[in-house]
Amino acid sequence: MDDLITRQVEHHKFLDLGYPTDLLIVNHDIELEEVRDFLDQYEGTTLLNGVVRILRRPFFEPDLSFASYKYAFTKFQDKYDYWYFNEDDVIIKHQYLMKDMIDLLESDPALGFIATSNFVNYNMHLFTYDEDGYVIKTGADEPHAHGGCGLTSTGIFLDICDKFPDFMNTANIRHETTGNHIEREHPGGYMEGYREIDFSHRFIQAGYKMKCISTGNSFERLQDGGLI
Repeated sequence: MDDLITRQVEHHKFLDLGYPTDLLIVNHDIELEEVRDFLDQYEGTTLLNGVVRILRRPFFEPDLSFASYKYAFTKFQDKYDYWYFNEDDVIIKHQYLMKDMIDLLESDPALGFIATSNFVNYNMHLFTYDEDGYVIKTGADEPHAHGGCGLTSTGIFLDICDKFPDFMNTANIRHETTGNHIEREHPGGYMEGYREIDFSHRFIQAGYKMKCISTGNSFERLQDGGLI
């Protein structure tokens, strides 16, 4: 973890995203003081386009990155106009990424989500597009962004929450808003219940469309060194 977080922070000190952007790092907090101390050293660190913010989300169950995306949104939805969700092991190679994604989103009222990771060499996650460049399939599944990685606006995200009241039904958020922790009906991990597909596919279900900003080389996937 140390190397991943340090690399991300150092990278964002020199990466020009083309738009004021803070880096929110969400700790799936298992209450280890050494982890908290390590992350806390980066709180407020100045980046080229913003600062680092460290969040601790209660770790009740393995909702993976998607619960952390939602948790960060509940904490800062009044501060930011746009949200780019990314995993800790994906390094941005695309200069002016935020500006380019925002410009694309705002250029087309049909769009609700700009996917980032483009697995052109991985059939399991390969995008299929229609004649207008909208994503209509991801691998053999419904259209979605791998890892939930991509950009949307605060207004669109709130619209998803309004249309799907269960969208924010994750344990860490329930606990903070109600004081109760209730097991979800469909426990499971990566591909069950609140599976990976669900997070970004909700935008499609709400009537929005999705495009991808990357041609397959805008990001580096640290787990295998591949470009996506």
